[in-house]
Amino acid sequence: MQAKPPFAASLHPRAGLTLLEVLVAGGILAVGLASVAALLPAAAARFGQATQQDRAGMLAANARADCVARGLVAADIFSSSTTACVFGELAAVSRPGIAGPSGTLAQRAGTTTFQMAEDPSFRWGGMLARPPGTAVTSAASGLPYTLSIAVFRKAPTFSNPTITLTGTSTSPRFQLTPGTNTGLRDEGNRRRFLPACSHVLTVQNPPRWARVTSSWTMPGPITSGSENVNGRRSFVVLDPNPLTGSGTTVNVIGFEGLLRVDQYPVTLD
Repeated sequence: MQAKPPFAASLHPRAGLTLLEVLVAGGILAVGLASVAALLPAAAARFGQATQQDRAGMLAANARADCVARGLVAADIFSSSTTACVFGELAAVSRPGIAGPSGTLAQRAGTTTFQMAEDPSFRWGGMLARPPGTAVTSAASGLPYTLSIAVFRKAPTFSNPTITLTGTSTSPRFQLTPGTNTGLRDEGNRRRFLPACSHVLTVQNPPRWARVTSSWTMPGPITSGSENVNGRRSFVVLDPNPLTGSGTTVNVIGFEGLLRVDQYPVTLD
């Protein structure tokens, strides 16, 4: 018999991982964990927005019932020269055809802030107006109207004076005051009062709400390697398109802190 050499190589090497494989696996794990960590702030922000929207929806439903209980869905709260009546946090909006409840009937709306009992930081306001596309007549009992409830995260700030948008009745895209050298001002107004997924109130007869589906600013012309910031052009897309017929401009009121606008068909008492 022949003895086996003490250092003979084994025909079956021991199973295991090499150092290179461990390093590669560790690198992949680190990239995956970093990606998940980067998503957490965005997910938390989205969750917070969803929570606010959910609470705003509950408040809008409660506000509608409050309006009926206070007797605000009635023809006699309108001033003779107005086509829309505003109250609550919208009462400060005063434009042609828009006013608060008339005379002593304003007591129905109350003078206190319209807040949410569970969270006083939420505010709301209401507007009664004829539905779009119907003839504008004096308010009378039995007429169909639209009750709009606007919910705010805090005391609202609205654009004053109104913002002028230029467009056409065949395209939902509008430009802020085109042809003027006010690019920075328009961009500031767009960011503050017309961000995407918000609402604006169009100053029409009757007034109506429009949703800002998208909002962006195009850079100004480049001169000698530098951008002319005052030549920037800002655009928004509104749904529905507030222009009808041959009109090319529309004035809108934008709001800061506006979370939600719900509209309910009502019949005036």
